Amino acid sequence: MMAFLIDLLVLTVKSPSAAAQRIAAMNLSREDGWSALALGAILNTFLYYLNLALFPVPPDFPIPVIQGPFIFLTLALSFNVILVFGLFWCGKIVGGTGQLTTLVSVIAWLMLALVAGDILSVLLLFLMPLFSSLISLGIKLYAIWVLLNFIKVAHGLPSIGASVFTLALTVVGMIMGMSVFLSFMGVTAIGIN
Repeated sequence: MMAFLIDLLVLTVKSPSAAAQRIAAMNLSREDGWSALALGAILNTFLYYLNLALFPVPPDFPIPVIQGPFIFLTLALSFNVILVFGLFWCGKIVGGTGQLTTLVSVIAWLMLALVAGDILSVLLLFLMPLFSSLISLGIKLYAIWVLLNFIKVAHGLPSIGASVFTLALTVVGMIMGMSVFLSFMGVTAIGIN
């Protein structure tokens, strides 16, 4: 099993479209896809707090840090579930013919592959902190390219341009949805009313 995962990880880096086709050909069940997505969120949460434990954030750090693992896990899971459904429906608008189970499977695999990248970044923090930051940034940027290829294959879209449009529609929809949700909760640009 480990050899298969390593092979799939290497294929994801070398040829994201081929990796997505292999994942789609596996015909994972809906439960397997969602379980893998949840596992990715749990591992991501673990790595986030391991990173905070190994390298504490200074108190005057300008970006707020989520203190509770349960809150971080809930946010990570919620974001990924919304992302999957957003990509699914926006892909349909663009003309995609993909199935939700395929999209869940490829997004779950991308999350797990990113966990492997995060583990590499944490290990490199001990050896070369600056190099680790550059590698981490490179992994995140490359993950966008992988995501676009995964969307293309999962939806059967004709081009990467259609994937870009699908992702852009999803992001706009998520921002608008979050704005409406936060306004109902009473949160404004300045704080809470």
